[in-house]
Amino acid sequence: MNHSEILIIGGGPGGYEIAAEAARRGHTVTLVERERLGGTCLNRGCIPTKCLCASASTVLSLSKAADFGVDIDGFSLDYGKAAARMRTVVEQLRSGIDTMLKSVCVVRGEGRITPDGNVDVDGQLYS
Repeated sequence: MNHSEILIIGGGPGGYEIAAEAARRGHTVTLVERERLGGTCLNRGCIPTKCLCASASTVLSLSKAADFGVDIDGFSLDYGKAAARMRTVVEQLRSGIDTMLKSVCVVRGEGRITPDGNVDVDGQLYS
């Protein structure tokens, strides 16, 4: 059985922030995450949406450029490039989380609290 002073289930913003802070304070920390660190917001919610909204906002601004005395001919949106930028931003933020968690034992899998108070992660026990 693996042991840590602090075990956190869920690598979203709350989980990874507290794990990093606890490790910074000298605790042994295990963080269990079944998918990708960063949670829904980073991986498929807020951040990807905001990236695509920024591209859409830029297109809207360009479409009204003539109202401001700016002549732009023939601009277009390349969705593939906008999506690639979104993926780059998400990867950069994930990389930052990985750096924050360099002193944390990150375990990939689904954690379940057992009746005796331990945590089972895909058949491996943690306390």
